[in-house]
This record gives sequence, C-alpha cells and structure tokens, in this order.
Amino acid sequence: MYCADNPIMFVDPSGRGFWSFLDPVVKPIGNAVSSAVGWVSDNADLIITIVIVAAVIAVTVATLGAAAPLAAALGGSLLASIAAGAIVGAAAGAITGALISVASQGYSNGYGNINWNDVGMSALIGGATGAIFGGAGGALSKSVGMIGGATKNVSSSIQLHPKSIVMAEIGNPSFRTFRKRLWINEARFNTTEYEAQQLLRMALGKAPVVDGRSMHLHHVVGKTDLYNVVKLTYSQHMAFHKAFGFRANASWTLANLLSTL
Repeated sequence: MYCADNPIMFVDPSGRGFWSFLDPVVKPIGNAVSSAVGWVSDNADLIITIVIVAAVIAVTVATLGAAAPLAAALGGSLLASIAAGAIVGAAAGAITGALISVASQGYSNGYGNINWNDVGMSALIGGATGAIFGGAGGALSKSVGMIGGATKNVSSSIQLHPKSIVMAEIGNPSFRTFRKRLWINEARFNTTEYEAQQLLRMALGKAPVVDGRSMHLHHVVGKTDLYNVVKLTYSQHMAFHKAFGFRANASWTLANLLSTL
C-alpha cells in the first residue's frame, strides 16, 4: 500500500511501504527460524537418535516396578515372582534391544539404511537376557522379602542352644557383639528350631522375625549377668516388663518370666 493509502498527507520516497519500519525486527526472526529449520534438517539423524535413547530410558523406568503386581496376580509365590520378573524383563529387554539397534545403525548409516534383521536379532538377544536377569531379580526380591518378613515357625522355646551362648561370650565382648555372635551361632547349632529363611537371616547376625518384629534377647536376672539371656518375641518381652517392671529387680526370675508366656 503506497503512502498508507493517503498520498496527499504522506510521501514514500523509497517505495518500501508503511510496514518497512518493522524490518529490523522481522528479518532477524525470519533468519533465526530459517537457521533453526536448516539445523534440524541437517541433524535429523542426531535428533532421532536422542529421541530413541530417551525412549529406552523411559521403557527402563516404566518397567522397574511392573513385576511386583504381575507376581501378585500370578499368586505371589517364589515361582510367580520368577515368572513375573522373566516376563517383564523379556519385554523390556526386547524393546530396548531393538531400539538401541535402530539408534546405533541410524546414527552411523542413516535411518534410511536400517538392517531390520539385525534389529530383530538384537530384540531376541535383549529379550532372552532380560528374561534371565528379570527372573533372577524376581527370585532375589522374593527371597529377601521372605527373609525380612517371616512371621512364624520360630520355635516357641525361649531357650537358646548352650553352645550358642558359650561361643558368643568368648573374650567378654560388648553386648552388641555378643548378640550378633549369638544369632550366628544359633543358625549353626540350633538349625532344627528355625525355618530356612530365618536361618539365612541369622547367619548374618540378625535376629529372626516374628509378626514383623525382630526377636529380643532378655536378660533373665538383669544386666549384672550380661550373657544370661533367653529369646523372646517383642510381645512376650513387653508382657514381662509390664508385669514385673522395666528395671531389674527381685521379681526378674525365670519362673516369673515363664508365667507371662
């Protein structure tokens, strides 16, 4: 539009038009957009590769906790955990294996030159590897849960094996050291009193678990005889102390303890 459609009031000697004053702003923006489009075009393979790598990471993160609900749906047993881990691991491994193959080939040779046989082979290898490690992870996870959460099948006897105590008190150790040694020795000398998952925990120096709580060692006559102890569940221990006090006194006897069980 010449002279803003008013040649009587305005002149336009250069003939560039009314909106020419925007050129210093518009042209740099146009140049920037053009440069960006050119860069994307020139680096398309790199951009696609970055997107694929992000997808691999997303698949890995998304499948981290997927095995647990599947294992529960399959029954929650050790075999169910192994199967669920293998299934999820195989799926994740196959997807990531294929994506990594595509990204590697595409970035090196261009995405128009993908060898899909190699992609399929990578998917198979990734799936097989994922199934193996996923199944092993499911087994380990279930085993750890069994060790940490066992709630029954600990002997009702409060007495510890005599050898467990004798071996644990060698050298007059601190009670903390004594306690750790004691459970390790119980796992060695008193194996018939505990289930396998409890023995695994005890072999690490940890107390067996009953109803979600570690068992306690109770000083029969107080800490004046540091190594004269019996094993009690948390509820048994609290029942005794509520009946006979939390500080050692004359009523702290084995007979009174047995009366609270």
